[in-house]
Amino acid sequence: MFHYLRTQRGLSISKIAQQSGLSRTTLTALDRGRAKGISFNTLQQVTKWLDCTPNDLFGFGYHKQEVR
Repeated sequence: MFHYLRTQRGLSISKIAQQSGLSRTTLTALDRGRAKGISFNTLQQVTKWLDCTPNDLFGFGYHKQEVR
C-alpha cells in the first residue's frame, strides 16, 4: 500500500528520504512490502508525507459480511 499511496501522490523515495530524514533502505523496504516492522517514529513520518492514516497505509479495517 505504501507504493500505491506514494506513487499516487507523485513522491519518490529519494524525495521523502531527503526531506523527512528517513533512510532510503527503510523506505525501499516499505515500498517493496519487505519491511519486517516499523517504528512509531517512522510510521508518523510516513503518514505525514503520504497524508494518510496508519489504517490507509496498512489496509486494516473491518469488512461487513452479509449474514444469511
